[in-house]
Amino acid sequence: MSEQEKEINLKRLLYKACKNWRTAVITAMVGAVVIGGTKCTVEMVKISDPETLANRQIEYQGELALYQQRGEEIRKSIERMEDSLVQQTDYNENSVLMEIDPYNEWRGSVDFFVETDWQIMPDMTVQNQNPANQIVRVYSTYISNGELYQYIIDRLETPMEIRYLREVMSGSADASNYLIHFTVRGKTQEECRTLLTLIEEGMRAKQPEIMESVDEFKLLTTNNSTYSQINYDLEQSQKNNLQAITDLNTSLSAKQFEQLEWERDEKEIEVPVLDKMDAVKDGIKWAIIAGFILGVVVLLFHGIK
Repeated sequence: MSEQEKEINLKRLLYKACKNWRTAVITAMVGAVVIGGTKCTVEMVKISDPETLANRQIEYQGELALYQQRGEEIRKSIERMEDSLVQQTDYNENSVLMEIDPYNEWRGSVDFFVETDWQIMPDMTVQNQNPANQIVRVYSTYISNGELYQYIIDRLETPMEIRYLREVMSGSADASNYLIHFTVRGKTQEECRTLLTLIEEGMRAKQPEIMESVDEFKLLTTNNSTYSQINYDLEQSQKNNLQAITDLNTSLSAKQFEQLEWERDEKEIEVPVLDKMDAVKDGIKWAIIAGFILGVVVLLFHGIK
C-alpha cells in the first residue's frame, strides 16, 4: 500500500468516526450515568453499614502505616549510604596506605630495651621486682592511649589524623623481656626514617617522667632498620576501597530510585469512602472515566465499520 493510499484511508477513518460523534456522546453520557450511578449507590450501601465502614478504615490505616514504615526504612538506608560514601571518600583521599605503591612499599622497625641497675641478690630469700617490667607497662600505656601518636603528629611536616597514623605505625610491648617494638610503613624510605626518628624522640621525651614515678633506667635502641617490599595484600586492599565507592554509588542510585517508586505508590493507596459526599465524588470520578472510554470506543467502532 502506497503512502498516498494510507493517507486517504486515515482521512476516511477520521471522517467516519467524527460523522458519528453524536452517537459517541450519547453513549458516553448514558454509560457515565449508569456506571457512575451504580458506583455511587454501591458506596452508599457500604457506608450505611457501621461494621463495614470500620473495617475499611482499619484496612486503610494498616496500608498507610506499612507505606510510611517502608518510606522511613528507605530514607534511613539512603542516609546510611550517603554517610558511608562520605566516610569512604574521606578515607581514600587521606589514608597514607592508599598512596603507597604496593610494589614498592617501604617498612621500618626499631626495638627499645629497658635497662635498670636491678640485680639478683643471692643472700636475699625474697627478691625485689625488676622495675623494668613496670616501666615497659607504662610505655605500653603511653602508646595505646595515643599520647605518643599525638607527640609525633604535632611534629610532622604534614599533619594527619591519629587514625591514619595508626595505620602506618604500630607499637607492642613485651614486659617479660623488657622490650618495646615498633614498625612503620611509608611511601619512601625517608618517610619511614622520619617516623622512626620521631618515635625515638617521643620515647625519650617520656623517660624523665617515668624515671621520676618508677625508677632510673636506660632506654637502649636495637634493630633499627628500613627496607622495601612488594605487598599484594595492600594492592588488593586499595582496589577494594576504590571499588567500595563504585558499589556505594550504585546502591545509592538504586535506593533513590526505590524512593521515587515509593512516592508514586502513595497514589495507589485508595482512601476509603467514609461519608455520602465521598461516595458522590467517587461516583463522579467513575462516571467521567467510563464516559470517556465508552465515547472513544464508539468513535473507533464507527470509524473502522
